[in-house]
Amino acid sequence: MYYYLCGHSTSIECRAGLVALALPSSPDGRTRGDGGGHGRAVLKRAALYVRVSTLDQHPETQVLDLRQLAAQRGFEIIEEYTDHGVSGTRVKRPALDRLLVDARRGRFQVVVVWAF
Repeated sequence: MYYYLCGHSTSIECRAGLVALALPSSPDGRTRGDGGGHGRAVLKRAALYVRVSTLDQHPETQVLDLRQLAAQRGFEIIEEYTDHGVSGTRVKRPALDRLLVDARRGRFQVVVVWAF
């Protein structure tokens, strides 16, 4: 299932296997990093995060579904972060750690992940 949350919106949409979360808006009501739009359509910049626990598993299925969701929502994919063979119980996850650093830098507005 996926959830899509945008800015201060409380609406939630669900689909099997996917979650899309928007980063919070700035105090002026614009989503961080959107440049204000100035009357033109602005694509939301998105990051995809995929994790599989073992090296035997293949993240490609998740990536394809996440790309499809991003395209349906009109998101521009800025980066794909993949932790391959990394347990969800580990404190350090290299790709997730990079995603969090990039989120703090405002590289994207939406994170799209697989939920199970």
